[in-house]
Amino acid sequence: MRLRHAATAVLTAAVLATSACGGEAVPAPATHAPGNGAAAAMNSDAAAAVSILAGGQSGAGTTPTPAESGAPEAGSTTTDGATVPMPPGPWVAWTSGSGIVSSGSTGDEPGMGVSIYTPSSATEAEQCTIGWPVIGQNGSAAGTVGYLTAGHCVGAQGATVYMKTTDGEQISLEPFAAAVNSPVGDGTRNADGTAADAGIIYLPPAIQHAGEFRGTVAPGIGIVGGLSVSQVRALGDGTPVCMMGGHVGLVCGTLTDTTASDFGVHLPAVHGDSGSGVFVVDPAGHAYAIGLLSSGDTVEDNRATYLAPILDRWSLNLGLS
Repeated sequence: MRLRHAATAVLTAAVLATSACGGEAVPAPATHAPGNGAAAAMNSDAAAAVSILAGGQSGAGTTPTPAESGAPEAGSTTTDGATVPMPPGPWVAWTSGSGIVSSGSTGDEPGMGVSIYTPSSATEAEQCTIGWPVIGQNGSAAGTVGYLTAGHCVGAQGATVYMKTTDGEQISLEPFAAAVNSPVGDGTRNADGTAADAGIIYLPPAIQHAGEFRGTVAPGIGIVGGLSVSQVRALGDGTPVCMMGGHVGLVCGTLTDTTASDFGVHLPAVHGDSGSGVFVVDPAGHAYAIGLLSSGDTVEDNRATYLAPILDRWSLNLGLS
């Protein structure tokens, strides 16, 4: 059964409509006690700045790097799916204003939090959100930049995924290279038994631009690693968590539960936010990837897929700042 914001099916005419994001800057983070998550809208700077590093230069001084901050450097996943040792925290909630981008987020290039569309018929398209940046490690995908999203976002088999720029132009990406929990995917479980709701889209060669992609979630928040399933489960209920959504923007809330299959988060999410990257972040802006938004029963009671088994499944490295 597909839950509330599994994916938004929209008429093609509506998909082509542009939408603007707010222009407020991201303030410094504030530490939150369990249960004090805060919602926020993604600003226009975030929409344009969020992308990944596949070699080349990092962001222009606003996003901390592991070398600058003393945070552990991260790369390939380990045998338990972690890309870093268990970081100490403390974890905080970041906010950037308030509101919802009703028609989805745009960007001048692919990046976290940008809305994507996959045609499911001649008149409709599935709408979801670009999640974590990844780099392929094996075969023809070695060194190739791509992004993860939810597997149920797959539309018609072989359909090209596209996004919209702030000027209303369409940017064609690629069809889904692989997906789980989709009409054309391979099952709903990973080898370790965890739930799998994920798909990968590699960027076309013309827009790889390795040096121009940064491992940034939002201004001031850089990706420094990913946590394994056991590390996520060790965080504890009530831990502040955040997400970069295509409709809700940068929002924060709390971890509500972790199971052997998936985990729950109490934070805002609506139709079209599926596939958004879920993470924990420390006061210095170091973000650790933990999952992908999958489904939800209410606006704030949502479930997410663990990220680490997905990276292992498809031999991917996380794009870092």
